[in-house]
Amino acid sequence: QATAQIAALASNIADSAKTCIKGTNFLETSGKVCVVNLAGIAYSVSTIAASLSMAAGNCATTLMPNYLAMCVGGAAGVAASLSQFAGAAALTSAACAPEQLAPGA
Repeated sequence: QATAQIAALASNIADSAKTCIKGTNFLETSGKVCVVNLAGIAYSVSTIAASLSMAAGNCATTLMPNYLAMCVGGAAGVAASLSQFAGAAALTSAACAPEQLAPGA
């Protein structure tokens, strides 16, 4: 999962370099697309952190659980969920704007 997120991270960074330009108005569709890309970056970083910390905890050669790794994995998982929520909210805001909906919808 971490390797797939590294590719997604690179893609979101490349996309945000195109959509998050100086003077972007975050109330317009282009600004909302920027927010979606930034949320994708946050999601990828959080998921990578969660995956690696859980791997560190699960692959240890001891019988004692690594509580710090589990704590970091859980916190990073929460951060990943929150960034997905932020991206979904921005996408919904852009897609469901009155000017985007068909008349009578």
